[in-house]
Amino acid sequence: VSVWVAGSVSRPVTTLIELQPGAKVVAAICGAPEQKFLVAGSGGYGFVATLDDMVSKQRAGRAFMTLEAHEEPIAPVALVAGLDHVAALSSRARLLVFPLAEMREVPRGRGVIILGLDGEESLAAVGLATARKVILQGTNRLGRSIEVAVEGDDLAKHLLRRARKGRSVTQKLKVTGFGRAS
Repeated sequence: VSVWVAGSVSRPVTTLIELQPGAKVVAAICGAPEQKFLVAGSGGYGFVATLDDMVSKQRAGRAFMTLEAHEEPIAPVALVAGLDHVAALSSRARLLVFPLAEMREVPRGRGVIILGLDGEESLAAVGLATARKVILQGTNRLGRSIEVAVEGDDLAKHLLRRARKGRSVTQKLKVTGFGRAS
């Protein structure tokens, strides 16, 4: 992975940070220090933190997110005005949508339960939406990438409180994540 730094040429990200053996880069984000992000792990827990909470002056970094040994971080999602609901998707295509206000804002840690999970199930993706519409991204039976809007009565069954298990997605697609709701 290469990074472009203002006023310089593209250079490998490993010249800017030290990665522990076996570590991998999940996502690269940028923004103002006060920009808030929704961060989560595959174990179903997450929280809201600012970009400044994630920055370390040490090249080796610092502890930010608490994960169990089998968990992996999910790419952070920048909070945007007008998108006031969290959409969570399980590895078994269960969707849960709840108000963003139910999330805790903390500088680091494990956070709160976003989605209730069963056995080997994991949190596959998180995104932002409105109470009126969620955009699902996925592939159809032909393997083509598509986006499907979930709204109205179909969305109503997924609108629950945080930490619930959600409901199965009924659309005919293999869901992989979320698009940007309008």
